[in-house]
Amino acid sequence: MYSSFAKNSYYIYLSDNTGQPLATTRFGLTTPGLKKIFESKRRAEFKGKTGPIDADSVAGAALLRYLEELPVVQQQSPGLLHGLQVQRVNLLWKSGRIEADSKSIARHP
Repeated sequence: MYSSFAKNSYYIYLSDNTGQPLATTRFGLTTPGLKKIFESKRRAEFKGKTGPIDADSVAGAALLRYLEELPVVQQQSPGLLHGLQVQRVNLLWKSGRIEADSKSIARHP
């Protein structure tokens, strides 16, 4: 168990075009692996010219491009990525409880 909870945290997941969550194993990834890829894309964006909100959108789009190149994705049906969304769920510690705020930050065409 955790001894404390950060005031702010988040996780990333993938969803279909209707917003239903998809298993990351479908893409040959784990959930922590997905977040690590997103974080590396996001850190690269912070070194650039945009602020944190734009960094999330740019990193989400970069994550979708990364997924396009995965062999497991290229071997599956061409429509696998159509409408795929990157969802970010912000977790906030407020008044002794955890609140979650979910937002779609990128969508595959």
